[in-house]
Amino acid sequence: LPSGQHLLIDIAHVDGSFLNSEERLANAMLDMVNECGLTLLSYHCHGLTPSGVSCAGVLLESHVSFHTWPSEGVITLDLFTCGDQSLLPIVPLAEKLFGIPRQGSSEKPQMVWAHKFRGFSDTDDEVSELTDLFNFPIGIMNDYKQQVCSVQTNFQRVDVVDVLLHHHTLEEYERSKTNDGSYESQNPEFFR
Repeated sequence: LPSGQHLLIDIAHVDGSFLNSEERLANAMLDMVNECGLTLLSYHCHGLTPSGVSCAGVLLESHVSFHTWPSEGVITLDLFTCGDQSLLPIVPLAEKLFGIPRQGSSEKPQMVWAHKFRGFSDTDDEVSELTDLFNFPIGIMNDYKQQVCSVQTNFQRVDVVDVLLHHHTLEEYERSKTNDGSYESQNPEFFR
């Protein structure tokens, strides 16, 4: 039955000149596709007026696209592939390639992402929903922190991801690591 994986990534606090450069963004997309072993059939990047870039790439496996807002320092990426090779290892690579810090700013790029197995399968719906990291947050992107490990056996793949639950924000988590006297910093166990 037709199936695949969908990965959505949003990155904020990114350098505006990078986000407005068709050439640099295309090179980052090509690097990501090549490092992941995907097959790019064609792509097009288009500079927008007054600023921003939209790119779309057709993959043998499906597609990759992104849109930028340079003045806001934001890029949104969309990657869909057919097949069962995990897209989760792409998350840190995408952050490295597209999360270019703003020049002269101490604020680091901030990333949120969501992953979903798509299509039709023969598996029990309840089980498949649990594999989709809290039922794919349409309209809400959970603040995932990082993949802890991924293990493939002859029978299954197990991905372990350290996440923030949907009722906590990345800002609350960051405050929980400080010593600023906030509720979060005084009760960090509620935000980890």
